[in-house]
Amino acid sequence: MYKCNYVTHRDSRVAVFAFGTRGDVLPVAVVVAALAQAKKSLAITFITHAAHQNLQIHLSEAGVSFISISSPPVVPSPRSEGWQESESWKDTIEHAHREECIAAMENVMGFSSDASRDFLIFNFFALEGWHLAELYRVPCAVVAPYVVPYSAPTSFERQFRSMRPLLYNRLQAALPGEVGWGEVLHWMWPLFTERWAAWRSDRLHLSPCPLTDPVTELPNIQDWPSAAPLLYGFSQDVVECPVYWPTSVFVCGFWYAPMDWEVSETGDIMSKCAQLEPRMEPSLSRCLETGLTTNGCPFVPPVKLHLFLSNERGQEQHLQSSRPPIFVGLSSIGSMGFMTNPEGMLKVLKAVLEATNNRAVLLTAAYPPLDLAIITTFEHEITQHLLPQVNGKFMLKEGVAIFNKRLFCTSGSVPYIWLLPKCLMAIHHGGSGTTAASLCAGVPQIICPFVLDQFYWAERMAWLGVAPPPLRPEHLIVNVHGSVEDYNEAVRVVSCAIAKACKTEMRACASNLGKKIRSEDGTGTAVRILSERICA
Repeated sequence: MYKCNYVTHRDSRVAVFAFGTRGDVLPVAVVVAALAQAKKSLAITFITHAAHQNLQIHLSEAGVSFISISSPPVVPSPRSEGWQESESWKDTIEHAHREECIAAMENVMGFSSDASRDFLIFNFFALEGWHLAELYRVPCAVVAPYVVPYSAPTSFERQFRSMRPLLYNRLQAALPGEVGWGEVLHWMWPLFTERWAAWRSDRLHLSPCPLTDPVTELPNIQDWPSAAPLLYGFSQDVVECPVYWPTSVFVCGFWYAPMDWEVSETGDIMSKCAQLEPRMEPSLSRCLETGLTTNGCPFVPPVKLHLFLSNERGQEQHLQSSRPPIFVGLSSIGSMGFMTNPEGMLKVLKAVLEATNNRAVLLTAAYPPLDLAIITTFEHEITQHLLPQVNGKFMLKEGVAIFNKRLFCTSGSVPYIWLLPKCLMAIHHGGSGTTAASLCAGVPQIICPFVLDQFYWAERMAWLGVAPPPLRPEHLIVNVHGSVEDYNEAVRVVSCAIAKACKTEMRACASNLGKKIRSEDGTGTAVRILSERICA
């Protein structure tokens, strides 16, 4: 575990646990950095996977300490890691992960904490945070860039009431501001599952069940906690806050990362800003209009991507020069094990672009099998477009246009808030970050969900009128043994979706919604709510 400490002689210590993929962690980091800048007296430590180490430089600039956990953002399959099927590989990873969480908490808080001054923040993939907050007796808050990615089983309430009637009654009788049954049903119910019981009792020396006494296992009548505020990082124009949600839930607005957070660590595509004079940070709308980063510096895109977007040099005459390209990006879907046939996806994209007379920009997320499939397709430029990367992986350095210059492929980091407004539409997996960026850009979306909240976002975008009905995974990633008919059907479905997304009504709807979202200050709202809780 890597740790980096800043000055700790401050009023309050704040531990932030944020786990999951980049889309799960980045918005939390944005809020935390803004909180640190607004409240200089807070000693904040951000705890996340080592895979997100690149966030450290941005957090450090805001005065936030950083601790990395060695567990992967996505638990790999046992076979890919060399485990035998009979071995408890997932339990082994989980055990090591939890031990590092305990060590990180001790690093921040010591072996005790001042509950009146210290605080803990966590996201939905870091539920360890709730139990550690209970152990250290500090208040906590949940920050989530998406709606709850899971729902309680239909039998949960009946079983809970049967097994713990006294606790159920206490939750039902909760006073305003206290933890109540509404919080349990909305997001807390996984905390009461067997997944946590042994860890709580054996390692943390707490009761196996939250909110109960460790000796009697009766409800903590004398020490009942306040409800942890749950901050959602999306707009009420996108997801309404129903009346049945607990009053501890706050819908803040989207938490967009500054443009300079989204580019690669190499810094070769960012302008040097040391010579620029201090200035006020421009608004999100201003960044989109001018191409400036949030510190007022001009963003300089990769040359080949810029040329492709401008439809200059080498583009075929039969392509419509006035039509922007389509954005295609599936983010972490490959690393999660869902991209089983990258060659098939490229084959579908090639046929779709030809059938619809379009161009596209494909961000590969540096997924090795997809990069390799692209490189194999364009072997004669392999030496010019590869850059050795960490852990033996390779990356498409400057990007390459394949399929008769119709598809530009790159593994580089490009800010979505800069790229997407320059695209005709966005085809993606329905991750909360990509969905939010597409909404902000005001472009139609075509979503192919694979897991968790992606299905919610896909249905929600269709309901809002900014996307056609969702695709199925086999429409983009045809089975490796797929027949000609399977490929033809995939091409037909995706082409029809593009035609729907091009309609005037859908484009107007996406544009109007984007204008509303760009006028919001989700990060500022989240900082205000957290500041009130921490300093209370």
